[in-house]
Amino acid sequence: MNPDMLKRIIYRIIIACLALTALLGLLAETGSMNTSWTLIFLPLFISLGLLIPYTHMYISETCASLKSNSLSLILILFYFFELSLFVFILVLGLKADEYLNSSWYSIFIPLWFSIFTASFFTTFMMPGLLDPLVKLYREAWTLLSVNIAVIVSSIMLASYLEEDLDYLWVAALPLLLTLSVCLGFLLFYEYQKNEILWAVTETEFILYIGAIGTMIIAIVNDANGSVPNYSFFVWLLVCACSHILAFELRNEFKKEAQGPEMERLREIEENDLD
Repeated sequence: MNPDMLKRIIYRIIIACLALTALLGLLAETGSMNTSWTLIFLPLFISLGLLIPYTHMYISETCASLKSNSLSLILILFYFFELSLFVFILVLGLKADEYLNSSWYSIFIPLWFSIFTASFFTTFMMPGLLDPLVKLYREAWTLLSVNIAVIVSSIMLASYLEEDLDYLWVAALPLLLTLSVCLGFLLFYEYQKNEILWAVTETEFILYIGAIGTMIIAIVNDANGSVPNYSFFVWLLVCACSHILAFELRNEFKKEAQGPEMERLREIEENDLD
């Protein structure tokens, strides 16, 4: 099978698993289904498992020019990142099902380890991203700022869940502001390239919108309880389904854009043979 086709299939399954997790959470919160949170997170575990071969293929392809030691280091960092996320979601489900009595600080340790791994990766990649020949300045500062914001917000979120912090908005504010600024820079960057309409189909855009919307819902719910709990899962389901649609639209657009170019290349090859 074509490696690109295999990557697209795996990516579709990953997003479908995320959508299924949101749907199961919605059914559980509305009382339509009575099951444990660990089982609800099962599709999420599958998506994280599939993320390993997808990441391996993607990094091996995009970073093929790197030395073998550097490429191996990047892959190992991603494996540790995904494994620690897997452990975090597992213990989070067990905590929600009351199988674990550990403090929230203990529950967040795997998440903090994944953030540490991501920070190490960012530090490793930063010189290359800031290289004048590469000019990925926006991506470099996005990685750096989001890593710092996630560290700060996750520590304060654990404090909030342990009731050492009174307001959820205080914990969410660093990450909410950072993602909002990153979203603004993304839209400005796409506007300069005259591709603002296609920006809404990018994975980065949908991740920003999904995370920002989720935090706003959580803050409003914490402030006055006017938003039902299932709103989280409705929003996540909408974002996942929108991402699937956007992914298919971008693939179709690429096929149409590559059609004339492929035809031109075939004509050149035929002329060369003649």
